[in-house]
Amino acid sequence: MKKCISFISTKRTPDSSCQPIFGSTCYLLLDRCYFPLNSAFRFTKNGLTFLVRLYPCWFFFVIWDSWFTEMGVWGFNPKFLAGVYFIGLPLEELLFFVTIPFASLFTYEVVNFHFPKNYLKSVAQPVLFIIAVILLITGILNLERSYTSITFLLTGSYILLNIFLIRPAYQGQFLFAYILILMPFLAVNGILTGSWI
Repeated sequence: MKKCISFISTKRTPDSSCQPIFGSTCYLLLDRCYFPLNSAFRFTKNGLTFLVRLYPCWFFFVIWDSWFTEMGVWGFNPKFLAGVYFIGLPLEELLFFVTIPFASLFTYEVVNFHFPKNYLKSVAQPVLFIIAVILLITGILNLERSYTSITFLLTGSYILLNIFLIRPAYQGQFLFAYILILMPFLAVNGILTGSWI
Protein backbone atom coordinates (compact mmCIF):
# COMPACT_ATOMS: atom_id res chain seq x y z
CA MET A 1 0.00 0.00 0.00
CA LYS A 2 1.32 3.43 -0.91
CA LYS A 3 2.19 5.83 1.86
CA CYS A 4 0.69 9.32 1.69
CA ILE A 5 1.88 12.40 3.54
CA SER A 6 -0.76 13.35 6.10
CA PHE A 7 -0.73 16.91 7.43
CA ILE A 8 -4.10 16.88 9.19
CA SER A 9 -5.66 13.48 9.77
CA THR A 10 -5.82 10.20 7.93
CA LYS A 11 -8.43 7.52 7.52
CA ARG A 12 -7.15 4.81 5.24
CA THR A 13 -8.55 1.64 3.83
CA PRO A 14 -6.64 -1.13 2.05
CA ASP A 15 -8.13 0.00 -1.27
CA SER A 16 -7.24 3.70 -1.02
CA SER A 17 -4.28 5.22 -2.80
CA CYS A 18 -2.51 8.50 -3.44
CA GLN A 19 -3.64 8.79 -7.04
CA PRO A 20 -6.66 11.09 -6.43
CA ILE A 21 -4.37 13.73 -4.89
CA PHE A 22 -2.16 13.79 -7.95
CA GLY A 23 -5.18 13.77 -10.23
CA SER A 24 -6.71 16.80 -8.50
CA THR A 25 -3.36 18.57 -8.45
CA CYS A 26 -2.84 17.97 -12.16
CA TYR A 27 -6.33 19.28 -12.87
CA LEU A 28 -5.56 22.45 -10.92
CA LEU A 29 -2.27 22.92 -12.79
CA LEU A 30 -3.99 22.40 -16.14
CA ASP A 31 -6.61 24.99 -15.19
CA ARG A 32 -3.88 27.42 -14.14
CA CYS A 33 -1.88 26.95 -17.33
CA TYR A 34 -4.77 26.89 -19.79
CA PHE A 35 -4.89 30.37 -21.23
CA PRO A 36 -6.01 31.48 -24.68
CA LEU A 37 -3.31 31.95 -27.25
CA ASN A 38 -4.34 35.58 -27.52
CA SER A 39 -1.68 37.39 -25.48
CA ALA A 40 -4.09 40.22 -24.65
CA PHE A 41 -5.89 37.97 -22.20
CA ARG A 42 -4.30 37.90 -18.74
CA PHE A 43 -6.67 36.29 -16.25
CA THR A 44 -4.42 36.45 -13.19
CA LYS A 45 -2.65 39.75 -13.92
CA ASN A 46 -3.97 40.96 -10.57
CA GLY A 47 -3.26 38.09 -8.22
CA LEU A 48 -4.68 39.78 -5.12
CA THR A 49 -8.01 40.45 -6.81
CA PHE A 50 -8.15 36.85 -7.93
CA LEU A 51 -7.51 35.59 -4.38
CA VAL A 52 -10.15 37.94 -2.96
CA ARG A 53 -12.65 36.49 -5.43
CA LEU A 54 -11.65 32.86 -4.89
CA TYR A 55 -11.08 32.22 -1.20
CA PRO A 56 -14.33 33.58 0.31
CA CYS A 57 -16.09 31.18 -2.04
CA TRP A 58 -13.75 28.36 -0.96
CA PHE A 59 -14.32 29.06 2.74
CA PHE A 60 -18.11 29.22 2.39
CA PHE A 61 -18.42 25.99 0.45
CA VAL A 62 -15.98 24.07 2.66
CA ILE A 63 -18.17 24.91 5.68
CA TRP A 64 -21.28 24.17 3.61
CA ASP A 65 -19.94 20.81 2.43
CA SER A 66 -18.72 19.82 5.88
CA TRP A 67 -22.14 20.61 7.37
CA PHE A 68 -24.11 18.53 4.87
CA THR A 69 -21.58 15.70 5.08
CA GLU A 70 -22.05 15.66 8.86
CA MET A 71 -25.83 15.60 8.35
CA GLY A 72 -25.45 12.56 6.11
CA VAL A 73 -26.84 14.26 2.99
CA TRP A 74 -23.88 12.86 1.05
CA GLY A 75 -20.64 11.05 1.69
CA PHE A 76 -17.39 9.91 0.12
CA ASN A 77 -16.29 6.42 -0.85
CA PRO A 78 -12.97 5.80 0.95
CA LYS A 79 -12.02 3.35 -1.78
CA PHE A 80 -11.25 6.30 -4.06
CA LEU A 81 -9.67 8.63 -1.49
CA ALA A 82 -6.10 9.22 -0.41
CA GLY A 83 -7.04 9.25 3.27
CA VAL A 84 -6.21 12.88 4.16
CA TYR A 85 -9.09 14.69 5.90
CA PHE A 86 -9.81 18.19 7.20
CA ILE A 87 -12.98 18.98 9.22
CA GLY A 88 -14.44 15.74 7.95
CA LEU A 89 -13.73 16.41 4.26
CA PRO A 90 -11.21 14.50 2.14
CA LEU A 91 -8.37 16.39 0.50
CA GLU A 92 -9.85 15.68 -2.93
CA GLU A 93 -13.02 17.57 -1.97
CA LEU A 94 -11.00 20.52 -0.68
CA LEU A 95 -9.10 20.68 -3.97
CA PHE A 96 -12.45 20.54 -5.78
CA PHE A 97 -13.40 23.84 -4.14
CA VAL A 98 -10.22 25.41 -5.47
CA THR A 99 -10.37 24.12 -9.03
CA ILE A 100 -14.10 24.65 -9.65
CA PRO A 101 -14.31 28.32 -8.54
CA PHE A 102 -11.12 28.96 -10.50
CA ALA A 103 -12.54 27.25 -13.59
CA SER A 104 -15.83 29.16 -13.20
CA LEU A 105 -14.16 32.57 -12.93
CA PHE A 106 -11.77 31.70 -15.72
CA THR A 107 -14.55 30.57 -18.07
CA TYR A 108 -16.61 33.68 -17.27
CA GLU A 109 -13.65 35.94 -18.06
CA VAL A 110 -12.87 34.05 -21.29
CA VAL A 111 -16.50 34.37 -22.47
CA ASN A 112 -16.47 38.10 -21.70
CA PHE A 113 -13.12 38.50 -23.42
CA HIS A 114 -14.35 36.94 -26.66
CA PHE A 115 -17.94 38.28 -26.41
CA PRO A 116 -17.55 41.73 -24.78
CA LYS A 117 -20.98 42.97 -25.88
CA ASN A 118 -23.70 42.72 -23.24
CA TYR A 119 -26.17 40.82 -25.44
CA LEU A 120 -28.71 40.01 -22.70
CA LYS A 121 -28.68 43.33 -20.85
CA SER A 122 -32.32 44.13 -21.63
CA VAL A 123 -33.70 40.73 -20.57
CA ALA A 124 -31.31 39.79 -17.76
CA GLN A 125 -33.33 41.19 -14.85
CA PRO A 126 -36.72 39.72 -15.91
CA VAL A 127 -35.15 36.31 -16.60
CA LEU A 128 -33.22 36.31 -13.32
CA PHE A 129 -36.34 37.42 -11.44
CA ILE A 130 -38.34 34.51 -12.88
CA ILE A 131 -35.53 32.11 -11.95
CA ALA A 132 -35.45 33.53 -8.41
CA VAL A 133 -39.20 33.14 -7.96
CA ILE A 134 -39.10 29.53 -9.23
CA LEU A 135 -36.23 28.74 -6.86
CA LEU A 136 -37.99 30.30 -3.86
CA ILE A 137 -41.28 28.52 -4.54
CA THR A 138 -39.49 25.20 -5.06
CA GLY A 139 -37.54 25.71 -1.84
CA ILE A 140 -40.69 26.47 0.15
CA LEU A 141 -42.47 23.42 -1.28
CA ASN A 142 -39.57 21.15 -0.32
CA LEU A 143 -38.85 22.18 3.26
CA GLU A 144 -38.61 18.52 4.29
CA ARG A 145 -35.63 18.12 1.93
CA SER A 146 -33.02 20.14 3.78
CA TYR A 147 -30.37 20.41 1.07
CA THR A 148 -32.78 21.17 -1.77
CA SER A 149 -34.74 23.68 0.29
CA ILE A 150 -31.76 25.55 1.73
CA THR A 151 -29.95 25.67 -1.62
CA PHE A 152 -32.96 26.95 -3.54
CA LEU A 153 -33.98 29.49 -0.89
CA LEU A 154 -30.47 30.92 -0.55
CA THR A 155 -29.89 31.05 -4.31
CA GLY A 156 -33.25 32.66 -4.99
CA SER A 157 -32.71 35.21 -2.22
CA TYR A 158 -29.23 36.04 -3.48
CA ILE A 159 -30.52 36.61 -7.02
CA LEU A 160 -33.20 38.99 -5.70
CA LEU A 161 -30.55 40.77 -3.63
CA ASN A 162 -28.54 41.32 -6.80
CA ILE A 163 -31.55 42.52 -8.77
CA PHE A 164 -32.96 45.04 -6.29
CA LEU A 165 -30.04 46.10 -4.09
CA ILE A 166 -26.63 45.37 -5.58
CA ARG A 167 -27.72 45.90 -9.19
CA PRO A 168 -24.43 44.94 -10.89
CA ALA A 169 -23.97 46.11 -14.47
CA TYR A 170 -22.77 42.67 -15.54
CA GLN A 171 -26.05 40.76 -15.06
CA GLY A 172 -26.53 40.32 -18.80
CA GLN A 173 -22.95 39.17 -19.28
CA PHE A 174 -23.30 36.76 -16.37
CA LEU A 175 -26.49 35.27 -17.83
CA PHE A 176 -24.90 34.90 -21.28
CA ALA A 177 -21.81 33.19 -19.86
CA TYR A 178 -23.92 31.01 -17.58
CA ILE A 179 -26.02 29.72 -20.49
CA LEU A 180 -22.89 28.86 -22.47
CA ILE A 181 -21.33 27.10 -19.49
CA LEU A 182 -24.54 25.31 -18.52
CA MET A 183 -24.96 23.40 -21.78
CA PRO A 184 -21.74 21.33 -21.61
CA PHE A 185 -22.02 21.17 -17.81
CA LEU A 186 -25.43 19.48 -17.94
CA ALA A 187 -24.19 17.00 -20.52
CA VAL A 188 -20.93 16.10 -18.79
CA ASN A 189 -21.97 16.38 -15.15
CA GLY A 190 -25.28 14.72 -15.81
CA ILE A 191 -23.52 11.71 -17.28
CA LEU A 192 -20.88 11.54 -14.57
CA THR A 193 -23.11 12.01 -11.51
CA GLY A 194 -26.63 11.23 -12.68
CA SER A 195 -26.18 7.97 -14.55
CA TRP A 196 -24.99 4.43 -13.90
CA ILE A 197 -21.32 5.33 -14.56
